[in-house]
Amino acid sequence: MTISHPEFGGVSNRFVTDDVGYNPEGNQAAATQSRAFRHLRHDGVMHLLTTGNYYGRPGTTNWIAFLARYQSGDITARYGVEVTPSTQDLPADRFFIGKLSGAGVVWGLAASNGAAATSSVVATNNETALLVAELIHDADNTSARLWVNPMITPAPPAPDALLNNIPAIIFDKMAMVAQKQGGTVPIISLDELRFGETWESVTTGIPEPAMFVLVLLALPATRRR
Repeated sequence: MTISHPEFGGVSNRFVTDDVGYNPEGNQAAATQSRAFRHLRHDGVMHLLTTGNYYGRPGTTNWIAFLARYQSGDITARYGVEVTPSTQDLPADRFFIGKLSGAGVVWGLAASNGAAATSSVVATNNETALLVAELIHDADNTSARLWVNPMITPAPPAPDALLNNIPAIIFDKMAMVAQKQGGTVPIISLDELRFGETWESVTTGIPEPAMFVLVLLALPATRRR
């Protein structure tokens, strides 16, 4: 699937820098952040969309994968990838994949209601990690699963983190973010951001984390395909 933003008039490999920051606690208090976003295209994927043209239709699944690495700075900060509806782009509407804010130093997931699940894989050791997330949209139980540095097999292995019974994940916008409430954002690296309908679509051909050098994300961010 390709991604674009109306500002570019069609398909683009670039992100739009977002100057507005919010803290991750569900309100609108200002926070220091580096955030760059883009909108997900709808062409050819109407079976995945709600009547409002958002991803998150009950009975469907979305997959997200990316490479990430902490470089330097505050290890209590939040950094990774989030999805959100463009009409209500506030923390109360965002689903997050990456290093959660606070004292924890591992990769994890965070729902819009504050529910979180973490892996056992350290996110602050200057090592590149491959993160793969599955968003499962069900009318009775929206859930999400996370793999960190998984073996790339035909079928996914057991996940490293799991969230059940969370608020519906409705989105059409994806953002790369580094955020610190009341402080300076860390320097991190994000690359190979992928969005698809299956495990295979987001993991096929992705570089091995230990063999890949990432580009820095500090202020304005771009994506390489």
